[in-house]
Amino acid sequence: MNAGLHRAMTRAALQEQVHPDALEVICTANIQQDSLGGMIGHDEYHFDANAFTRGNAYVEHNRSLLRTHLEQGDAL
Repeated sequence: MNAGLHRAMTRAALQEQVHPDALEVICTANIQQDSLGGMIGHDEYHFDANAFTRGNAYVEHNRSLLRTHLEQGDAL
């Protein structure tokens, strides 16, 4: 994985939509999910193999967490 390329692509895609501080959090989280620890035993992170149901559940769970944090005023 090329972390610099991932950061550049993520910044290019989101820099107009999110605050710079939030963008750095997003970039870091993206890199962590693609790290070795995120690759082993976490096929739901990448919708690998037969993990589409778990991948969707993972995304929905994180949307719920995000919504809760935003409603509490905790954006980061």
